[in-house]
Amino acid sequence: MMGVAILFPVFVQIILTLALLVATGRAAPGCAGREAGAAEGHRPGQRQMARRHAQIRQLLQQSVRAAGCLFYALCLSTLQTANADYLMVLLAWAFVISRIVHAYVHTTSNAVRRRGAAFGIGVLIILVMTVILAARLLLARL
Repeated sequence: MMGVAILFPVFVQIILTLALLVATGRAAPGCAGREAGAAEGHRPGQRQMARRHAQIRQLLQQSVRAAGCLFYALCLSTLQTANADYLMVLLAWAFVISRIVHAYVHTTSNAVRRRGAAFGIGVLIILVMTVILAARLLLARL
């Protein structure tokens, strides 16, 4: 049963990515052409709205970055090699939580330090999971 447990955080990550894609897609039609008018010096509210629209578009780009792809590949590799134990499942959940925090910060306050910290934690977790899996596979061959 523990082997299959590695897939549950993967499903949550997939749902998060899909939710961000849908939210961004729904906001995108209102974003078209907004930056040009705001950049020409129209009302301050328009400039802020243009920044918000640019932020939404960037969210789509960031939600499909390499960290998510690495996570998917790593979890499937862990499952395929029968290394999906409690530690790897715990780390997988920690990664997904870091991605949820990252998405929340990005779509609300967009505080760069907090968003960067959440992203950095997620990348560190991917690194730790990769080292653990690689070490286990290498040691199994000795």
